[in-house]
Amino acid sequence: RFGGAVIASNQPGKVTVGNGELYIIDGTYKAYGQDLKIDRGRVIFTGGPIENPGLSIPAYRHIKRPGSSRNKFKPNVVAEGDVIAGVRIEGTAQSPQLTLYSEPPFDESNILSYIVLGKPIAEATEQGEGDALAKAAASLSLKGGDHFARKIGQKVGLDDVGISTENGLDEAALMMGKALSPG
Repeated sequence: RFGGAVIASNQPGKVTVGNGELYIIDGTYKAYGQDLKIDRGRVIFTGGPIENPGLSIPAYRHIKRPGSSRNKFKPNVVAEGDVIAGVRIEGTAQSPQLTLYSEPPFDESNILSYIVLGKPIAEATEQGEGDALAKAAASLSLKGGDHFARKIGQKVGLDDVGISTENGLDEAALMMGKALSPG
């Protein structure tokens, strides 16, 4: 659901521009294989080309601890022990910037783990979980994904994890390996 208003101005021979703001009241954003919740996003038009508005959109996953309950009088307050982990989409529509965030604050590897798995990286013990985290880290290759991939690989017992961009970013490849000892 959206709210707000935008006024578009179109003059012959010129780019259509927009002024105003749209609010994302109830939406989702797909990131790292998860549907993240959006409940207070903003799309901002400041007189520039209408196809390139500013963005301020937090999208998150709420991980509830067993037995926690929300305070019906303060629905936006995170219950003690719960975790909010997500991405902030900022910048412009043509050049969006994604940053990870969490409440309470965690390092980026743990935030990514909470987004992808719903638990901290220390609890990611199954091979499939490590693979999912490594793939998510690969998608962060423009923002240090190789570092995340190595850190995640160490946590799940892989000896060699990295991101290869040998053929350009469009063909980035996730490389994973485990040294086998002679039996």
